[in-house]
Amino acid sequence: MRNIFFLLFSILFANSIFAEDFTKSAVEDLDIGAHLIIASSDGFVPNEEGAIKIAEIILAYQYGEEIIRFRPFKAELTEDETVWYIKGTFPSKNGFGYYGGGVPHMKIAKKDGRIIGFIHEE
Repeated sequence: MRNIFFLLFSILFANSIFAEDFTKSAVEDLDIGAHLIIASSDGFVPNEEGAIKIAEIILAYQYGEEIIRFRPFKAELTEDETVWYIKGTFPSKNGFGYYGGGVPHMKIAKKDGRIIGFIHEE
């Protein structure tokens, strides 16, 4: 039994010594011969413009190209600065007042660009 624990401990210890540092900005992928981005200090979605572009692409795919009528989209970081909250604006009817209905909303993780969720209010 002691031998099993010793073997497990040895494997874990060796793994921690030889493990790569995944905070590097790029690493070579030998399968495709390219450098892949692993991490960025500002995250994969570091600014409002990037968050909005991602949201527009995903929302257009889900709801169709008419989603652009909810431009301009606004993006804000949550208090802990980990999630982008993107929200469309209400279009006006002929430039006069409220059009009616709801707007699209989306949450995107700043660190890795993961889509946390989205909804289009009706």
